[in-house]
Amino acid sequence: MTEVILLEGKIEFSAIKQDHFKKKSIIITFDYHAHKSLSDANIEHKIVEEYFDENDKSMVDDISLKLATSWYKNEKISKYLEYEKLNLGSVLELELTSYFLIHIKRIIGLKKILEKENPEIIKSHGLKNYVTEFCKNKTIQTEFFDENKTVNLFFDEFQIPINLLFIKKNLKISRKNYFILKKCTDNICNLIFNIKPNKNLLKNNKSILLLDFNTKIYDDFLKSFPNSDTNIIILNQRKPAIWDLKSLNTIRNSNCKVLAINELENSKTKAKKNEDLEILEKNLDLLWKSENHLNEIFSVEGFSFWNIIKNNFQKIITERFNESVKRMILVKELFKITKIKGVLDWAHTGTEEKEIIHFANIKNIPIFCLQHGIMTLNPSFEKYHPLMPVLPFNNEKMLVWGTIMKSYLLNHKVKEENIKIIGSPRHDRFFKRRANVKNNNTILIASNLFFHANFNGNDSRAYERFEWYLKKILELIKKNYDKKPIIKLHATEFFDITSIAKKIDPDILIYQHEDVMELLESCDTLISMNYSTIILDSLILNKPTMVLLPEKQNYENEEVIKQNAVISVSNIDELELKLNKILTDNEIRNNLILNGQNFIDKYFSYQEKSSNELSKFLLNI
Repeated sequence: MTEVILLEGKIEFSAIKQDHFKKKSIIITFDYHAHKSLSDANIEHKIVEEYFDENDKSMVDDISLKLATSWYKNEKISKYLEYEKLNLGSVLELELTSYFLIHIKRIIGLKKILEKENPEIIKSHGLKNYVTEFCKNKTIQTEFFDENKTVNLFFDEFQIPINLLFIKKNLKISRKNYFILKKCTDNICNLIFNIKPNKNLLKNNKSILLLDFNTKIYDDFLKSFPNSDTNIIILNQRKPAIWDLKSLNTIRNSNCKVLAINELENSKTKAKKNEDLEILEKNLDLLWKSENHLNEIFSVEGFSFWNIIKNNFQKIITERFNESVKRMILVKELFKITKIKGVLDWAHTGTEEKEIIHFANIKNIPIFCLQHGIMTLNPSFEKYHPLMPVLPFNNEKMLVWGTIMKSYLLNHKVKEENIKIIGSPRHDRFFKRRANVKNNNTILIASNLFFHANFNGNDSRAYERFEWYLKKILELIKKNYDKKPIIKLHATEFFDITSIAKKIDPDILIYQHEDVMELLESCDTLISMNYSTIILDSLILNKPTMVLLPEKQNYENEEVIKQNAVISVSNIDELELKLNKILTDNEIRNNLILNGQNFIDKYFSYQEKSSNELSKFLLNI
């Protein structure tokens, strides 16, 4: 009898009898957590990725992207999803792509396994719904160690940094609790520091609306607005505008005011909220009763997976659409009582941005999207443009950092009048400090996120390579070089880097929410653990830079790598040799710095002056 054991998630071996792993079963893991659990326990197994060829991977990516960007457009259900002439399904495209990808990867992976292994017994940890649905018309025995693993959206959980004396950690809290906490923080800041805009000035003077700007990163920009009759309003609906002393000082030393959207609540908006939520509830009831249509929409290769995702998907849609309705009532009120002459965002694919852009378009208000980071411009990412703020849409105009980005947009049929080179306000402070950098013999190792919206960004082998790179780098530095490694975690930690690093070097310094510029300007070399904007930060400060590429995303074809401004490592066998070169070969280090300077001069216009250029541009709309 062929027995297959399918595992997903961290494995608690106390809950699974060891006998299951001693038989001649085919054990297959569906994610890195399960793979890591079995590897640490020295249990022989396969990973689900072994059952996929390149065509299968592309199919997973294409189906996931198509579902996220079109499910809500189906003419048989779209009427239930409209609110204020906006189809609410459109605001969730960014998060739903990775959500559907997880489901589609599981479904096609299970289908491939059944075809190849032809099992008579399937035992499962974390995949109950999938196995049940696949086996309901088959003579396959099933056994389940636990229930189905819930799939959440990316922003269903938030991390709050705790920094008290000797305690430095991230506190993970639910989306609901995060927004309760944010509302309290906004109210307290408004009460104590008087940072909210004057209502009479909102009614009588024109305003510029800045959406979800990080007050630390954009310190120079926010302080660059002169005194004028125009209100500069920061509307941060995700991260608070003020969360520590530095961000508070930025606001107090600027001519900007912070608007908390809940400040616009009144008796009329509350009554409308109750009325509209009741209508939404009725529409969603009708939607969920459209079983035939939903079975048809949520299917792959003739297999409907609606029953698998049904309860989870209904919960997500209900909660997120309720949030959207509540927000949009207040956003509409904002546009009603305020003379907004322009909107500036940096992530027009985000949920909150899409809602505001919708009302700005109704009012014919100019909308601008500021380039926020290094863009992935290699051709393999072009199909993901609907999820990435690379090209303008919904009547937006793009404000880009320099000629490289402008040329890319022109080559993608964006009209020249919809592009303006403005430089990078977030990098003004880097350019100002360019001549003052020093070297304290430290190597900064920076962690970065994966691209979670496609197969390669969710591949167990990519996570394995990431962990291997980190361990090997730390071991090599400790053994061969008289240099001190320090680690900068991404603001949203996705990988347990700390415990891995501490096993190799218990005394290693690990930072997360500290200013990256201060860490960069004093280091000897930067090693970026993936393709990220920190590469540009490092090149501006004339630091020799290495980028490791654990994902197979074709980053080797990005301009900064093609022009030899950094050393890239995409093959594990190359690491030791290239690490030695960047740390010890002065000729290579000097060439990297020179090539980096040349690239930076092409990539960035208005160096040191971008903040003033942008504020002047906005005031002259």
